[in-house]
Amino acid sequence: MARTTRHIATRLALALAGAGLAVSGVVLTLRAVWIAVSVALGPMWASAILGGVLLLIGALVLGLSTRSSRRPAASDDDLIVRITTAFFQGLAAGRSERDR
Repeated sequence: MARTTRHIATRLALALAGAGLAVSGVVLTLRAVWIAVSVALGPMWASAILGGVLLLIGALVLGLSTRSSRRPAASDDDLIVRITTAFFQGLAAGRSERDR
């Protein structure tokens, strides 16, 4: 049990470190883009352009996360669903009988 907990803690620490480094990379990249655009167009336009791009990316991500799936759920009348359900019910019954 302790080995599993240590393994989970190690993986969580690595994931958090990776996420922190990724966020830092995004911030530094945005700063570099802002500086490049502000040299060419000025700080107000640089802020407006980067804000608009981030707004569009955020709207796109929100739109993708809230859209519904295109496939409707299978109905219980579907033959393959009934056969699969019966198979797993029989499998569970056999295992419960074996454990007695």
